[in-house]
Amino acid sequence: MPVETVLLVYLFITGVLILIFSTKLEHKGIHLSFRLFVLIVIVIFLAIDSISKPKRYIKFIRLLFPFLVLVYIYRETNYLNNLFFKDNLDSIFSHFERSIFHCQPSILFATVLPSNMFAEMMYFGYFMYYLMVISIPIYIYFFVSRYLAECSVFVIIASFVFYYLIFIALPVIGPQFYYAGQMQKLPNGYIFGPVLRYLQHYGEAPTAAFPSSHVSIC
Repeated sequence: MPVETVLLVYLFITGVLILIFSTKLEHKGIHLSFRLFVLIVIVIFLAIDSISKPKRYIKFIRLLFPFLVLVYIYRETNYLNNLFFKDNLDSIFSHFERSIFHCQPSILFATVLPSNMFAEMMYFGYFMYYLMVISIPIYIYFFVSRYLAECSVFVIIASFVFYYLIFIALPVIGPQFYYAGQMQKLPNGYIFGPVLRYLQHYGEAPTAAFPSSHVSIC
């Protein structure tokens, strides 16, 4: 499937980077082994398709598998994002933002709008991003067209891995990490605030701040 091809191309490119910069990286075996694991899984999928009439559930699993891989390779961008630059580039991006806005919007925002209710709506919107990425292709698969579902998954995964390559080349960790000390007084929200902080605690990493894949993927 095209989505599997683009995923393997990304893993090959980043695998080559791991080998080239091997002296700068630790635990290389784990990351290279993961690439072998993904390749083996995809080969198994192909073998199943070749020896029997493809079942609908197999196609569905093949479309979901790349999203599981995304979870790992997203966090891996933090492992790879200082190959070309020793330090993160947040100071440059921060200066650029200040030259445009004459302030730091990420810091000023919560000061101007300290409402927990407003914060809850923002947290809800952010949380829906995670659901939207996976739920829209699933909806298309079951209620519109399998072919269009394949197309949508390809567009999403190809977009993500394209951005991941940029994240690796341009290490920007973003305001939540760069200004962590000044963001301790953010409104907590009610339900989605704690849920989002839980997800970010276990799923986020100091990486992937520019360009915004949240905006572009949406």
